[in-house]
Amino acid sequence: AGTTGLLVAERQRAEHYAGLEMLRPFGNSPRLDYTPGVFDGNQKTNERYSFELNHDLAQARITSITAYTSTDFNAVKGYDRNITRALYGSPFEYLIEDSAHERGWSQDLRLGSLPEAEVFWVGGVNLSRSERNFDSSNFTNGALQQREFSTNSYAAYGEITFPIAEDWKLTTGLRHTWDRKTYGGEYTSAGNRASDSRQLQDNYSTGRVALAYALTPQTNLYAVLSRGYKSAGFNDYATSVADSEPYKAAKVSAAEVGFKHESEGGALSLEGALFFTRVRDDHLLGYDFKTVAVSAVNADTRSKGAELSSTWHVTDQLTLGSAVSYTNALVTSDAPGVSGGDVVAGSRVPDVPLWSGNFSVVWHKDLPNLLGLPAPRLNTLLNYRLQKNRPADPQNHYDLKGYAKLDLHLGLESGGSEVYLWGDNLLDARYDLYGSYSTDQVLTGMPARGRSAGVGYSYSF
Repeated sequence: AGTTGLLVAERQRAEHYAGLEMLRPFGNSPRLDYTPGVFDGNQKTNERYSFELNHDLAQARITSITAYTSTDFNAVKGYDRNITRALYGSPFEYLIEDSAHERGWSQDLRLGSLPEAEVFWVGGVNLSRSERNFDSSNFTNGALQQREFSTNSYAAYGEITFPIAEDWKLTTGLRHTWDRKTYGGEYTSAGNRASDSRQLQDNYSTGRVALAYALTPQTNLYAVLSRGYKSAGFNDYATSVADSEPYKAAKVSAAEVGFKHESEGGALSLEGALFFTRVRDDHLLGYDFKTVAVSAVNADTRSKGAELSSTWHVTDQLTLGSAVSYTNALVTSDAPGVSGGDVVAGSRVPDVPLWSGNFSVVWHKDLPNLLGLPAPRLNTLLNYRLQKNRPADPQNHYDLKGYAKLDLHLGLESGGSEVYLWGDNLLDARYDLYGSYSTDQVLTGMPARGRSAGVGYSYSF
């Protein structure tokens, strides 16, 4: 009595996938010019195991979460003959093989208030360790990079929410973290070999304070000030001792004000927020077209915007959802010497659209007896997403166009089983997953998959 446990075991494996760059413009039928079978050995396996144990005392709850994760992958990537012809005037395959193995362990132990307690509080400690190797082999020039990373992280934290007056609640929390990271590299090129060994230590505190006011029994107003931190680290794609210098930690200051409303009976919920975030030494990504390497770049950024979302349960069967967001995110300091060109203050933060929106329709309907199934039910989800243009890279060489995407899920439920049809990108929108820059005449990227459909089965117990 008073004790619960949850064990999760998860495994996912993908084979023959390809990390690709395609020459822009893609055309109506995008094609790659590679030797058939070049990606047949590509594979990625992810595993996750966790066990959560809760035990209730008279006035508190003890929670322990133990987790182990692992990732193994092997991937050939590079440029096909179309890209090298545009770059160098001669078609050939430029191929690099990456392989990685990562293991992570974590333990979280905390003591907190019971769910029905008037005052929420929690305190705990978190321990984690990860070990990873990431190697790259260039088939074209024979260069080899072997890299090893390790991270030990220890943290103590606490947070409390308590009433300070009628209709007012104050939340305050603090976390202190100790990080220890190591890096070792072996670089081989043109018969020459160089070794590299580095380590860094990072101790930092993060926290937040929030004030909430119950304007009415159905409407809450809130304001939050928070201090965040992105730890310093080592780049995955170092190719020499010269470019393995760690990137700096990022310090985040954020403010948000907003409201949450739920109508009496819960048929309609509405949430809105205004936010402002400033990051010192933020982590942007620079892309080196010659080596197909991505590296972290430190530059200050600022983002501000607004979000509004709603959920309306029109009937027991029909639910409408909508959301719209505006985000103005800019780089506010120069970052010279970056792969792909200097980043200048005033550039937009890459991959962040100024406007985006979402509209969904969920419809459930009980069906008469069908094929002898007990209590069959129709489960339908229609989702429509809009997104405006977004910069392709920190240098803002060009924008990735906006798009409108329509997806459908149509399922037949019975008991814990569901057989469903899914349709993705039903409008066959042509949009980009990402984009890269070499010269004004040579741009690459990856087009999203066009209209597609499939069938699936799920069972819940």
